[in-house]
Amino acid sequence: ISVAQAIKSEQGDLHGVMAIDILLDTITQKVTERKIGETGYAFMIDSKGLIIAHPNAELLNVDLHTVAGMDTLADKMISQENGFEEYEYDGSEKIMVFQKVPSTSWIIAVTINKEEAYAEVLQSRISFAVLILVVCILILAVCFVAAGKITKPLKSLTTEAQKIADGNL
Repeated sequence: ISVAQAIKSEQGDLHGVMAIDILLDTITQKVTERKIGETGYAFMIDSKGLIIAHPNAELLNVDLHTVAGMDTLADKMISQENGFEEYEYDGSEKIMVFQKVPSTSWIIAVTINKEEAYAEVLQSRISFAVLILVVCILILAVCFVAAGKITKPLKSLTTEAQKIADGNL
C-alpha cells in the first residue's frame, strides 16, 4: 500500500510529494495484535466492506455483508465517518467503536463483549450502592443519638412537672 501526501508552500505551490510503501501484512499485524480486555479485538475493512485485517484468519478477504447478522452494521460503518454500535454476534452482545482512516477509505473498528465492557461500571455501581447504604445507616444512628439527647431533658422535665402536679413541692 502506498501512502502519499503533496508538499505545498503557504501560497499553495507544489514543492513535491512525500510517499511511503507499507506492506499490508504489517498493517494487518499491527491491527490484529491489539487486544482489548479478554474478549476485545480490532479489525479493519475497506470502503466496500471487505475485511482486510482480523484476528480470525478465516474472515480475511471476506465481505462483512456476508457474515451472518453483520450486513446492517457493515452499511453503517461504510456510510459514517465514525460511530458507536451495539450488536449481537456469535450469540453474545457486543459493542463496537469505529473510525474511518483519513486519506484512505478504510475503517478501523474495535469491538468487545458488552458484559466485559460494562463489568467495571456494574462493580462501581454496586460499590456505590453499598456506600450509600452505610452512609444512611450512619445518619440514622446519629439522628437516633441526637434525638435521645434532645428528649432526655424533656422527659426529665415532664417527670418533675408531674411530681409538682401531684403535690410534691
